[in-house]
Amino acid sequence: MKLHIRNILFISLLLTIGLCGCASRKKNTAQTRMYHAFFAKYNTYYNGNVSYKKAKKEQINQHKDNYLEQLPLLIVSNTSTRSIGSSDYDRAIEKSQKAIKNHSIKKKPIRKAGEKLSAKKKKFFAQKEFNPFLWKAWMMMANSYFEKGEFTEAASTYIYITRLYENDPKVMAMARIGLAKCYTEMDWLYEAEDLIARIRRDSVPDAQEPELARAQANLLIKQERYSEALPLLEKAIKRKDATSREKAREFYLMGQLYRELGDNTAAFKSFGKTISKNPPYELEFNARIRQTETVTNEDKKKIIRSLQRMLKSPKNEDYISQLHYAIGNLHMSSKDTIEAIKSYETGVAEGASSGYGTAMLHLSLAKIYWEQERFSKSDANYKKAINMIDKESDDYKLHKHRSDILPDLVTHTDIIEENSELLYWASLSEEELIPLIDKKIEFAKWEEELRKKTEKKEVRGRRFCRQRSCRGK
Repeated sequence: MKLHIRNILFISLLLTIGLCGCASRKKNTAQTRMYHAFFAKYNTYYNGNVSYKKAKKEQINQHKDNYLEQLPLLIVSNTSTRSIGSSDYDRAIEKSQKAIKNHSIKKKPIRKAGEKLSAKKKKFFAQKEFNPFLWKAWMMMANSYFEKGEFTEAASTYIYITRLYENDPKVMAMARIGLAKCYTEMDWLYEAEDLIARIRRDSVPDAQEPELARAQANLLIKQERYSEALPLLEKAIKRKDATSREKAREFYLMGQLYRELGDNTAAFKSFGKTISKNPPYELEFNARIRQTETVTNEDKKKIIRSLQRMLKSPKNEDYISQLHYAIGNLHMSSKDTIEAIKSYETGVAEGASSGYGTAMLHLSLAKIYWEQERFSKSDANYKKAINMIDKESDDYKLHKHRSDILPDLVTHTDIIEENSELLYWASLSEEELIPLIDKKIEFAKWEEELRKKTEKKEVRGRRFCRQRSCRGK
């Protein structure tokens, strides 16, 4: 109650100051600074900050990762994520600009004649902005531009902040770290590396160290310097403002990086840390799938049986494509191409008609059939995969090129492929031929089962479309 009364009296005092003309920005006194700091915070910044936090939360919760590919450290690297919460970020920018316009104090305070200034006083008079709260509005504006993916505007704002607050180490560090992240996302990797090196040479406040580690880890990952990035990523995960969901996906990324470096033991532990954070089921599921890739050859059969049991669980009904993809990958790692093809093809027949898992199944089949020179099957799978895979992935140009040339190849190669197989079989002895015929029969039976599954899936799809059409009417 006493605190409530004190707040009312404080607001009344500020209003009195304003009415007395002390709130004019043409004056720079303790009273005017207090007045403008208070109203910048509660009259404009507060609403903008509410919008900023809302947009940030929406981005984290609605961001969609492709767990079959290496995750970006910053979700803003995903172009589709940048539009999430856009209107709230615009509101945050608008409120920031309003706070700066209405409450900035640039005029220097009057000095007493002949006053000898201490080092602290000299630093105070050297300021370019005297509203002690306004740096938060500037940072909110720059951060909003960044999270929207408007990196040029964000970089310009961060640069302006470094000039405006050049005597404030904390604000300088925050702005320079933000600028380094902008340069990295703009693929100005040399500029980002140079800036981070300069930040490191200067004294960095302890509170900013985890965010600097995160910015540097992001740069090193984009440069594929994974062994250097991992210790920094581990430090970044410990930042105070990171949510449990953010930490879970960053541990997942750590697991992926360890896999790239061939450290399966560390990868297994990192994926386990993802699971321990109780993340959304899709992330937990994929972490468990990735753990299966870190086991030794001796354990692969056991893991395949475990994945096959997961296929029977109703809980994993939406993840059939990914499970078959994981099983196929395990077969491929054992160089068992026939079983890998069966797993991928079964995943296509039983799984969803679209999505990342389905795209990767078609892509895996397309690559295998291409290498086997079975161009007709490769063409059919590339046609389905090409519109589902990430156009910004490293191999997209190669896949697109193959997809473009295959239709012309197929008309000529189908006949050659069939005749080549017949000629090869004709060259074999009876002893060599019988096992191949048995395998061919076995494979034909499997293909027939697969055809029936595919037909059932198509029937279900048509029935679902009709039901939706009826409901629409």
